This record gives sequence, C-alpha cells and structure tokens, in this order.
Amino acid sequence: MKKLTILTFVLLLTFFVVDGFAQKIGYVDVNQVIAKVPRFRKVQEELNKKAQAYEQEMAKRYQEIQRMMNELEEQRVVLSKEKIKQKEELIRQKYLELQKFMQQVYDPNNGLLVQENEKLTKPIVQEIQDVAKKIAQKERFDVIINATSGILIYADPRNDLTQKVINELNKKK
Repeated sequence: MKKLTILTFVLLLTFFVVDGFAQKIGYVDVNQVIAKVPRFRKVQEELNKKAQAYEQEMAKRYQEIQRMMNELEEQRVVLSKEKIKQKEELIRQKYLELQKFMQQVYDPNNGLLVQENEKLTKPIVQEIQDVAKKIAQKERFDVIINATSGILIYADPRNDLTQKVINELNKKK
C-alpha cells in the first residue's frame, strides 16, 4: 500500500511538472492569409499573368513547329532528299529550343517562374512572419507553425492565429 501511495505521488508530481513546462503552440495558414490580404492577392495575380505569358510563348513556338511539320509533309513529294533533311533538322532544332525554353521556365530548382515566385513572395512571407511573431509575443505563444507546410495533422482551432494575422496585415494597407 505504501508503494502504491508513493507511486501515485510520483506520477502526480510528474504530471504537474510536465504540465508546468508545456508549450503554447499556435499555427497560421499562410495560403489563407495570402488569399485574404488584397495586396498579397495582387502578387499572386501577377505571378499568374507571368505564367500565362510563358504558356502563350510556348504555344506559339509549338504551333510554329506544327506549321513547319505540316508544310514539310505537303512538300515532301516535290523536295529533294537533301532539302527534306534540312527542313527536318530545322524542325528538330526548333523542337530542342522549345524544350530548352520549357526547362528554363519550369525547372523546379531554378526556373524563371520559381525565381519570380521567390522574388515576389519573399517580402510577403517575411511580413507574415513578422506579424505572427508580434502576435505570438503578445499572446505568449512559444511556437507558431505554418499550417500550409503539410506537417500539421491536428490543431485546436483556438490556437489558429490566421485571422489575427490577416486582420493585422490588413491594418497596414
């Protein structure tokens, strides 16, 4: 009986000690912040316009290749073998240029869209982090997690600081 009392006391003491060191953790859905802060939405729209411009350029280049291939097929009967090889080589070059352009634009490590995205969003992310830090310090949160990163499995909605961050950012207009 005495051992059970001591064990219960130790378990209770451990519970209170651990509970006393618990951290207050909040989270922010950065995608939602970007969607609900008008000046951030404009940046996203700008990125979308740039992506569309690149897609239009690729479509234009592809159509040119298709036109050249159709032209070659129509003229194949009257062209010499040498002329056919020249046109095929030109088409192949155009195709390689298109592939190179696509790689330059869409390379996930250093593509033009990735660079543009980073350039335009870096100040936004910094501003969101600064506001989240300010709220965390004011409300005594120990840790703030970016809920957009996919790491968060469950969180109590009471610890969601997303709307507070949005409100604070919208004040800064």
